[in-house]
Amino acid sequence: MFYFLCVICLTLDLFQKNYRLQNIGFYLLGIVWVCQTISLTMYILWRGQLPLTSIVESFYVLTWLILTFTFICAVFRQFDVVIVLLNMLGFIFMVVHTFHPYQFSHQGARLKVINELLTVHISFALISYVLFAIAFVNAILYLIQYQNLRLKRFNQNYFRIGSVSTLEKTVFYFTLIGVITLFVSLLCGVQWGLFSVGSHIFVDLKVISSFFIFLSYVAYIAMRMTQRFKQQFLIYVNIILFLCCMINLIVVTQLSSFHQWTGV
Repeated sequence: MFYFLCVICLTLDLFQKNYRLQNIGFYLLGIVWVCQTISLTMYILWRGQLPLTSIVESFYVLTWLILTFTFICAVFRQFDVVIVLLNMLGFIFMVVHTFHPYQFSHQGARLKVINELLTVHISFALISYVLFAIAFVNAILYLIQYQNLRLKRFNQNYFRIGSVSTLEKTVFYFTLIGVITLFVSLLCGVQWGLFSVGSHIFVDLKVISSFFIFLSYVAYIAMRMTQRFKQQFLIYVNIILFLCCMINLIVVTQLSSFHQWTGV
């Protein structure tokens, strides 16, 4: 969780310089690096070797190496983009390593990890929906405030809602955090599906639609970053994406061959 919060803080700081978020991200990065170093050292002392006997174990060492490099960069406050991208990659490796059942020899331990994987998948999916919902509400408020400005309707509601600039930024940043959270959910969901259902999960309608929505939100972020599109157009895009997300949750889930077991 510390690693996830670290990635969130550093990513937000990358898009809009915020030294408070940057410092929080760096402190969290330091905590994660210390924990990883202690954990890796204990493993080496216990087993008498590096965890390199399988690809999954190698991910653990790879994550530590990425953390070490990014921690050194963070100390000197250099290469912000590199730090964020490498930590995203390291976080992916850590998730794969942590929730890979085949690293546990006992069948009961494997089943427990698979169940925990499903719990993490569902939890992060629900959190992403909440974040997208917050972005959606602010998008609606943006349209109301935009209409107030266009009609020069400066009533009490106008001053209670806030500026269109603040609302637009709120929509973007909550969507950005939601996309990162949804990505973690999809990553865990794919792992759970491969071990519990099999490779045919990739032809499941819910899986396909979920990845489509994820990529659509990524496209929205890309369009927002290029600043080649009008804010109002992007606000409409965000609203449409949230409606598609709800259709995916409420309707497409019922058409899935196995998602009705999980609820999301």
